[in-house]
Amino acid sequence: MYSFKHWTKTSKFLAVLSAATMSSAFAADLPTAQQIFEKMGLGINIGNTMEVPGNPTLWGNKFPTEAYIKGVKAAGFNTIRIPCAWDSHATNSVINESWMDSVQTVVDYCVKAGLYTVLNIHWDGGWLEENLKDDKKTEVNAKQKAYWTQIAKRFKDYDEKLLFASANEPATTDENYKNESKILQGYHQTFVDAVRATGGNNASRTLIIQGPSTSIDRSVEAYPASMMPNDVIANRMMFEVHYYDPSPYTIVGEPVNWGAIVEPQYYWGEENYATGADIVHNCGYNPWGNAMGTPCSANDMQVAFKKMKTNYVDKGIPVIIGEFGANDRLGILKGDDYNRHRKGRIGWYKAVAQAAFDNKVVPIAWDTGHEGENHMTIIRRQSDPDGSVFDPEVMNAMRNVYGMPNLDGSSNPVISTDTDKSIKAEFTIADSTYGQIEFSSVPKDWSKISSVSIRAFFDGTISKVGDDYGFIAPNLVTMDGTDWNWQEAGLGEVELGTWNTYEVKVATTGESGSNLMVPGNPTNIVFMGLQIYTLGYTGNVYVDWIIFKNTDGTADTLDFNLVGAKNVGGGITAKSLVATESVKATTTAIKAIAKKQGQQSLTRQGNMLVAQGTRASIRLFDLNGNLIREVRGHSGSATMDLAGIRAGSYIAKSGNNTLRTNLK
Repeated sequence: MYSFKHWTKTSKFLAVLSAATMSSAFAADLPTAQQIFEKMGLGINIGNTMEVPGNPTLWGNKFPTEAYIKGVKAAGFNTIRIPCAWDSHATNSVINESWMDSVQTVVDYCVKAGLYTVLNIHWDGGWLEENLKDDKKTEVNAKQKAYWTQIAKRFKDYDEKLLFASANEPATTDENYKNESKILQGYHQTFVDAVRATGGNNASRTLIIQGPSTSIDRSVEAYPASMMPNDVIANRMMFEVHYYDPSPYTIVGEPVNWGAIVEPQYYWGEENYATGADIVHNCGYNPWGNAMGTPCSANDMQVAFKKMKTNYVDKGIPVIIGEFGANDRLGILKGDDYNRHRKGRIGWYKAVAQAAFDNKVVPIAWDTGHEGENHMTIIRRQSDPDGSVFDPEVMNAMRNVYGMPNLDGSSNPVISTDTDKSIKAEFTIADSTYGQIEFSSVPKDWSKISSVSIRAFFDGTISKVGDDYGFIAPNLVTMDGTDWNWQEAGLGEVELGTWNTYEVKVATTGESGSNLMVPGNPTNIVFMGLQIYTLGYTGNVYVDWIIFKNTDGTADTLDFNLVGAKNVGGGITAKSLVATESVKATTTAIKAIAKKQGQQSLTRQGNMLVAQGTRASIRLFDLNGNLIREVRGHSGSATMDLAGIRAGSYIAKSGNNTLRTNLK
């Protein structure tokens, strides 16, 4: 972020790593940059804190708390960036141990919360940022190598949720930016080599490279994809630029002389523009021509981010917008003027998020922390409650773009129809079977989730099989990683040929019911899927998004615009991502026929499973949902011999009855 140097804005922590943040003792290849990028979603910076030279509380923000980090996650962010100073916490390029512990404390808060965490070397006096000079290369490279070697060694066992970023905003000049970009390339190469040399998970960790001045246009011209550093492993790099455009609107606080007097611009979007003498404060006003220029609009962001997509993303290099933001002119404007400013500012944030979403780049908002004049604060950390949403209108504007409802749950997700995707799962077996869609990136902690909503489209035909009526019975299933408890909750009756939202309640106090999810260990969920038990069904199942509603009124969304199903199985023989708007019914919408089970029971008797009831049958599944064995009964009963099945835990099903079975 532009530090106070550039703009007028305003004991020892011992970190203990939990097993959840650590990899195994034997390092394996971490996921690729592209695989990580697909899960990063919206991001936010811990601004004006850890990057403050010498003292993280000097600029008014307290040391980050775990409550604050949890609040970031609860608000809908999936990525957090930690701008960090190192040189001002070092002696002869050796980082103070106490500072390393302090940084690790914050990193642990972030990865524990499930956030993809970007740790960088920030401005910190400009030792790198302002020294893209031939006579400084030896000195800067020595520090770059020393610091990244120490940082990388401390975090070498962390998993893919921790990413390293070489620098912040390496400054180039208009006169010499091409040579300065080549010098910057050398600094980045030193960073990559230093990190890789430490081994462990750093051998395959995703690393982030900053463009010259983190400017979109300068990067495209002077730092093309071909200038990315050499690496010993493929597909483990991202590229970073920042977006504070146009600067008179986003960050200029006082009139400045740039060959003409440029006034701060307060009003974004033609529908919010001022008239009369106040047009000088409209975004897009041309002070050199003393008249309105091209009005600012959402197209500006689309044009800018399209350049990143074309020049980097489409060439296999994921891109993050490491910082973006626009000052809130609270206290400067009043009444209708401030209201007009607020509407435009909310529109600006939404336009940035939409352009990022459409052009497949990750947007990471700058957050200043302070709550007064010219703030960019989204999450509260200087007043109570710590970690709560300070600016819900801006937050909701971005959430809606990413398919998340307003924080109060009052709106439906809004996603660009140009890029909205759904999972398509194809059933091709019409006889008695099941299908399973396994989802990735699901919440690990369900202790504060009150319900799960799934927007799905079931299409196809249901017919009789012999004397049995056909049916389709979808269930939300979870499994914890503690005792490997397998739990199911029915979605209820489905309607073929139309989009519907199906909701499953999550138990918190021992409730029960067929559509109630009761997680075994709600703080350690490792698997979630959609299990679909069918008879006589052939067709397709589409899933658009899944919303996890929390007890505090917030919500998190899992959509599938970039990430599809992790695995499919059973009667599902193919999976793909398709445009949601292309999903059409192939048959007239009808209610799916519920299977008449009658009075049934399922018990284990020694090494036999016994089911009693009309048209009794037994199906045995492993904990990944794979069908292991199936028997159909006669004359009202069915038995299954468990002999020959390998030791482990299994789920037996007969009609609506479920029985967990452990084999030794």
